[in-house]
Amino acid sequence: MNTTNALKVTLLFTAALGAAACSRAEADPKRPDLPPRPDKRVQPLPDNLAAAEGQAKSALPRGVGLTGRTRAHRESALATTSSGRVAQVLFEAGDFVKAGQVLVRLDAELAKLQVAQAKAALQTVRTQAAGALRERKRLEKVGPEGAVPRADVDRAVTAQETTAAQVAQAEAALALAEKGLADTAIKAPFSGLILARNTDEGEWVNTMSNAVVGRLADIDPLEIALEAPEHLLMKIHEGDTMKVRFAATGQTVDAKVSRVVRAVDPRTRSFEVVAEVKNADRALAPGLFAEARLTEEGGK
Repeated sequence: MNTTNALKVTLLFTAALGAAACSRAEADPKRPDLPPRPDKRVQPLPDNLAAAEGQAKSALPRGVGLTGRTRAHRESALATTSSGRVAQVLFEAGDFVKAGQVLVRLDAELAKLQVAQAKAALQTVRTQAAGALRERKRLEKVGPEGAVPRADVDRAVTAQETTAAQVAQAEAALALAEKGLADTAIKAPFSGLILARNTDEGEWVNTMSNAVVGRLADIDPLEIALEAPEHLLMKIHEGDTMKVRFAATGQTVDAKVSRVVRAVDPRTRSFEVVAEVKNADRALAPGLFAEARLTEEGGK
């Protein structure tokens, strides 16, 4: 009985000590408070975030410069469409020529003879055709009266139709001969700068060997082929304006983007941007190194 009472007293004393310790911990101001648990709920996005992201994607960094080289707006190999000996070369590399200007003359004697022959042949068949037509009309006039057999009338009709076809054939032959004569003069297809002269007087040229007598370039406007890094692919557009500087001449000119080739080169991770610059005074030439920078109003 005494043992039981002693155990009860011990348990009550232990419980009292625990309660006192808890009271002291709650009252101790030096004990640090635990941080509040974070709120894991998804917070709504600001209303203007989507617009800001759109502006960031379309804004072109003005500090980015592009480099490239000038090139002709178009270029043509001056080839002959007629075979013959070169009689005259009327240009030199570096000349500026106009559209339709004669650049090379081939020996035209054979072509002139072919034209004369075609004209004579045409005159002959025209005479024959006129006689056949008169004969047909005469026989058709008297045929119904029975004075001329029907077979003779039919033969006259056939003869007239045959000579009419021969006239058409002779006219085509004359046109072909005249074209051959015209082709002995090689003309500039457009106005531009002669880049190269590849022939001399006395040289034989023919259509089978695709003989090129020179090269012609249209340099107004002049194109500038620029390389742009891939991250600008959707930030440069046709119509954008830029300032272009040419170190060789010291000139800075205005240019406009005329074409964006939206295909990235896997080796260089860049794409081509083509700009155009006015060059009526021909002060700029193909092949110049160019540095370009878009103007403030350039990007869209």
